[in-house]
Amino acid sequence: MTNSKDTQVPATSLPEDSLEMLKPAMAEFKGRRFRNRMEARWGVFFDTLGLRWDYEPEVFDLPSGHSIWPTFWIPCETFLNGGYWIIITDSTPTSIEIHKCAGLSLGTGHITGIFCSTPHERTDTHSIGVLRDSGGKPLSTKIKKCDNSTKVLLTPLYAWAFRLCAHQNVDFEWGSVTSAIRAARSARFKHNGKW
Repeated sequence: MTNSKDTQVPATSLPEDSLEMLKPAMAEFKGRRFRNRMEARWGVFFDTLGLRWDYEPEVFDLPSGHSIWPTFWIPCETFLNGGYWIIITDSTPTSIEIHKCAGLSLGTGHITGIFCSTPHERTDTHSIGVLRDSGGKPLSTKIKKCDNSTKVLLTPLYAWAFRLCAHQNVDFEWGSVTSAIRAARSARFKHNGKW
């Protein structure tokens, strides 16, 4: 660490509690505490669409030795597998993250979505598992193989929103996605009880 004159500051001169001062900026929305504003914005997005959701409901230990803590659980009683796991990341997922999500999907039997960055019309979303329509066709035009057993489908955010609303029997209009994106991006959150 350097000061304004670019001289080295010995570590012993730092306050003992300096590391405790570096805490993530938690955000609050509807009485729930989120790890950061990006995750809170997704809570606003799902809420504005009228979806039921749960934030970080449980941690899973995978056979690979890794653990994964899904960001959201979207229950969908009308869907044969009962719901979806949603993982929020700030960038394109790495191959390790994709394999962890594949392990979650395979281990729980639930499709896992990876949503990259804050809600936006061009947000990258990845579906881990096999998503097919009633005719057996994949619900995406871009498919890449992650390994021999897992497919990663690049699915537009609008398609995810439609699917989630349909499986929770929530009325869906294309304009509602745009409204949810606007609400999420303009939301203000409490941090440590202050605005």
